[in-house]
Amino acid sequence: MELDKFPDIIKLSTKEKISLVENLWDSIRSEIESNPIPKSHEQELDKREKTLNRNTLLSIEDLKKRIKK
Repeated sequence: MELDKFPDIIKLSTKEKISLVENLWDSIRSEIESNPIPKSHEQELDKREKTLNRNTLLSIEDLKKRIKK
């Protein structure tokens, strides 16, 4: 979604834009609460978490080294 398609929003003050974003987040939260995550999704996430080997995570230094190669 392109912001330039909503000229009225562009004209809002910073304070008004922040208020709009807060209201949008609140509406998203209420939608999520009224439409919970399906049980199958929760189960899949649990399964993936169990198989996650946390010891294989890279430190930021190792990551930087890999990127430079």
